[in-house]
Amino acid sequence: LGDVYKRQEGSHTHLAPEELHKFENLQLTGRYTRLQKTKDAFLFCCYAGLRYSDFTHLTSENIIEFHKEFWLIYKSVKTGTEVRLPLYLLFEGKGIHILHRYKNDLNSFFKLKDNSNLNKELNVLAKLAGISKHISFHTARHTNATLLIYKGANITTVQKLLGHKNLTTTQIYGEVMGSTIVRDLKKCQKGKD
Repeated sequence: LGDVYKRQEGSHTHLAPEELHKFENLQLTGRYTRLQKTKDAFLFCCYAGLRYSDFTHLTSENIIEFHKEFWLIYKSVKTGTEVRLPLYLLFEGKGIHILHRYKNDLNSFFKLKDNSNLNKELNVLAKLAGISKHISFHTARHTNATLLIYKGANITTVQKLLGHKNLTTTQIYGEVMGSTIVRDLKKCQKGKD
C-alpha cells in the first residue's frame, strides 16, 4: 500500500498521511519559531485545499459561523467560482483550531510572504519534520484532495471543495484510487475472517 500510495507525478506532490502527521507534530523552537505562521498557513491549506492566491485574499469576513458550525466561503481568484467549505467537517475541524490561534488578528494570518520565500521556508520545515520530499505551498492543495479521496470522499465532492469547474481537473487526484481499492479490499478480507 505504501508504494502505491506514495507515487508522485510531476508537480502533484502530496503528503502521505504519516508525513502530514509529522508536519502537524513538528515543534518549532529557537530560531525556527519564526516559521510557525508558515507552518500553520500550510496546514490550514492542507485541511481546506486552498491555493496560495485564495488564502492570501481571505479576510475574517470569509469565516462564517452558521448554526454554531464554521464555514469558509470565498470566491476563487483563479476561476471566479464561489467555494463553500464546511471547516468543521474537514480533517476533524483542525483548520478551525488553527484559526482560533489567530483569532485576535485573523486578517494578518492571511497575509503571507511571497510564494517563493514561503516555499523555501516550507522546505526547511519539511526537513525539520523528517520529510524528504521537496514541497511547495501548492502541495497543501494536492494533499487535501488526495487524502479526501483516499478517505473515501466522492470525486465530485472533492471537485466542489476545490472549486474546480471541470471534473477532469479533479481526476488527476484519481491516482490515489489504486490505494483506495487496496484499502477497501483489505477491509473485505478482514470481514471474512
